[in-house]
Amino acid sequence: MRQFLAIVLITVAITATVFVVTQTPVAAEPPPITLTYEGNYSPGYMGEGDVILANGQAYLAAGNLNQLQIISLLETLTKTGSAASSSTAKSIGVYGDYIYLGTQSNGVQVFNNTPPNPTWVRDLATGIVFDIATSNDLVFVASEYGLVIIDPITNIITGTYSTGGFGGTGITISGTVAFLSTYNALVTIDVDDPQSPIFISSFPYVNGYAKSVRFGNYLYAGRRLTSYFHTLDIADPANITKPSSTAGYVSDLGVIYNSYHDLAYLVVAGTNLRVFDINSTPEDPELVFTMPLSGTATALGVDDNGNIAVVEASQVQFFALHFDEPPPPTPTEEPPPPPTPTEEPVLITHTISLPLIIRSN
Repeated sequence: MRQFLAIVLITVAITATVFVVTQTPVAAEPPPITLTYEGNYSPGYMGEGDVILANGQAYLAAGNLNQLQIISLLETLTKTGSAASSSTAKSIGVYGDYIYLGTQSNGVQVFNNTPPNPTWVRDLATGIVFDIATSNDLVFVASEYGLVIIDPITNIITGTYSTGGFGGTGITISGTVAFLSTYNALVTIDVDDPQSPIFISSFPYVNGYAKSVRFGNYLYAGRRLTSYFHTLDIADPANITKPSSTAGYVSDLGVIYNSYHDLAYLVVAGTNLRVFDINSTPEDPELVFTMPLSGTATALGVDDNGNIAVVEASQVQFFALHFDEPPPPTPTEEPPPPPTPTEEPVLITHTISLPLIIRSN
């Protein structure tokens, strides 16, 4: 008897149900911030003045004391250096190895930045100086005549722009554009060629502007003799617009930018100290802190470490903006629930072939 062996392939369809889970990423919450009072420094009656924070120091134009003073931010706010001026010290800037002291009668006085005894280098005839800014390897001066540009390598005047009798009160630089606050307008100037500044536009306002500060495409400009500041859209310097205004007396403004968290805050000093969030809506700053001052501020200095210095008539008050890391979760916290499906189930069908062996005798 013969035996037959047959192999038959049987096709079987297997169907499985699979849930496709889509989980929406959660944006990281910004770290909590706190504003603290750190202390004060009292040099005597200044009347007015200016301050800039750099290199762990506060460089102070001590107004009617006719002095440049240097205060350590690391050594309990102690004076670490000074130099005498022959005129009222109204504004100050620091660039490289030099300190630039803006005065009432002697223009810009240049000193070697050598604490504890900065040494005089020269005077530059700029007229009365109201504000100083440094950018693009240049020193920019808002003077009673308009804009003055100084080469910090040679310490000579390399360019000027006259505002026609309405002197400069504040200066902010963005790339190759200078925003000069004057007594009747905000004047925009192309400084790509510092030897030949070129007028771009003028944005007029009654009583003009005082100090200003830039963040991104926005300029925050304090108004003179009024109780508010403007937010100006400067994306196109030839066509400036004003998205919003914010009430409250303004003497000076600054921006603190924390690069680690990529967060920026606008600091405004006047009859009090205010901090505004300008991250999500820079065109409309949101107030997050108000701190009382013992007197009316005349100037403000900030740095990106969160240090804040406010100049008043007889003292400098120091504050700090802290960017705190959120605490890690404790072991007692429940683990987060698993994500729930957010889409319809998907049917997946796969076909396989199975051998069937048939034996016949």
